[in-house]
Amino acid sequence: MQGKTMITKVMAYITRFNDPYTELLVCEHRDYPEAGVQVPAGTVEEGETIEEALYREVKEESGLMEFLSVTKLKTYVYHHEGKN
Repeated sequence: MQGKTMITKVMAYITRFNDPYTELLVCEHRDYPEAGVQVPAGTVEEGETIEEALYREVKEESGLMEFLSVTKLKTYVYHHEGKN
C-alpha cells in the first residue's frame, strides 16, 4: 500500500436518559464550525489505545470528564491517499 496512510479514528455516541427522553451528546467543533453538529470524534495518536483516544477526544471536545464506556459498536478501517 505504497502512498497510503492508515488512520485510526474514534467516535463517541454518548447518551443519557432524561425521562422520558434519551439524549445524544453532540457538539460543534471549535476549530471547524463549518463541519456542523457532530458527535465527539478524532484520530488515535501514536502510542494511544482506542479507549485512551476515545476518552481524550470526549474530554477535549465536550468537557465531559467522566463517562462509562459500555460497548464498542464497530471497527472500520479505511486508507487515506496522502503524501508520505
